Amino acid sequence: RNPCGAFGLYFFPYYPDPSRFIQCDQTGVFWIRKCAPGTIYNPNFSVCTYPPVVVETGKK
Repeated sequence: RNPCGAFGLYFFPYYPDPSRFIQCDQTGVFWIRKCAPGTIYNPNFSVCTYPPVVVETGKK
């Protein structure tokens, strides 16, 4: 399904793979792009970022 054209947005998550995202152009054509190694697409900022780090403290 083509997400392009919805609300003037040009970047969307590619749900089968968090290291990829969908980029649309103004005509509705889209491409599946790959994030840099070690990063995942962050839909809150429309960019690829490093995944959050969870630190175990050992406390309960």
